[in-house]
Amino acid sequence: MNRNFDLLIVSDTHGRTDSIKQVFTQLNFRPWAVLFLGDCLRDLVAITSDPRYGELSVYSVAGNCDKFGFFPPDAPNVRTVMVGELKILMMHGDTFSVKRGLGEAQRYAAAQGADVLLYGHTHAPYIERLAAGDYIGGGVTLTKPLLVANPGSLGEPRYGQDPSFGVLTVRDGQALFSHGVLNNSKRAAEQRLLGVLRRRFSRLCNVGLTTTNAARIDRSIRESGIEDQRLMAGASSVRSACIASSAARAASAANSCS
Repeated sequence: MNRNFDLLIVSDTHGRTDSIKQVFTQLNFRPWAVLFLGDCLRDLVAITSDPRYGELSVYSVAGNCDKFGFFPPDAPNVRTVMVGELKILMMHGDTFSVKRGLGEAQRYAAAQGADVLLYGHTHAPYIERLAAGDYIGGGVTLTKPLLVANPGSLGEPRYGQDPSFGVLTVRDGQALFSHGVLNNSKRAAEQRLLGVLRRRFSRLCNVGLTTTNAARIDRSIRESGIEDQRLMAGASSVRSACIASSAARAASAANSCS
């Protein structure tokens, strides 16, 4: 019986099907399966429509962006996959508030008897190996080890990080998780980040440039990690344009009420 498996772990592609395809060109092995951790399920067409990967097993869960109704999710919020003797728990993580901490997700995984917890949603790579006997809050102490990992985002990585994915290697019942990144230059990563900042600013300004939203924009620029001065200037100009646009809308609304 085969006890060795290599799995590709992908999350938060957000329309970047080209990034999914690039991962496959970088891999030096054919994965046993792809585990997709949500956002966005429609991007899986990059795999399912390609005859080269037609026989590849794909397991997926729905993310928060898969629940708006435009592309009805055909995947659950949480699912388990058995890989050999290991139980892998998959989730996007939004329903377990992983952006505020992992305690709730870890306790759920422990209650399900999982050996590995995989989640997405934060767009940030993460790995932690918890040991039997570790206390994970809520009165829960682990009775066996738990590997916790996030592959990061292939579509919109946080704070200038490269788009990333994960590889889960299982050898004789033991799991090892590692991260991989797309072969892109730092400047290309910063350009993608600027695009993310543009969309984020636009959303905030569409609801009005309140003091809170202005502070969020400034914090996004400050924490972005952009080092290229021209791109940083571009981020600042986007902020200025948002302020002007928001002010114009406010003035128009005031005039219409007078």
